[in-house]
Amino acid sequence: MTTAQTGAGTGPVSSPGRPTPCTDCDPKLLDHLKCRAVGIQAQADYNKAHEDELTQARTQYDGARSAYSTARC
Repeated sequence: MTTAQTGAGTGPVSSPGRPTPCTDCDPKLLDHLKCRAVGIQAQADYNKAHEDELTQARTQYDGARSAYSTARC
């Protein structure tokens, strides 16, 4: 188990009962993940709002592909 998993930091205590983070810790990485999660949620919202158009476009594509294959044979 690492010190990050146990919560036991290697540095001196900065607040009462709270160790200073080790040099490997970078809380800014979490900000990046939060930003990506917001972007993924926005994409999911867009897809949900346009689900009918996406389904219709997929059906048209499948029909065109099938017609092309039939014509080619």
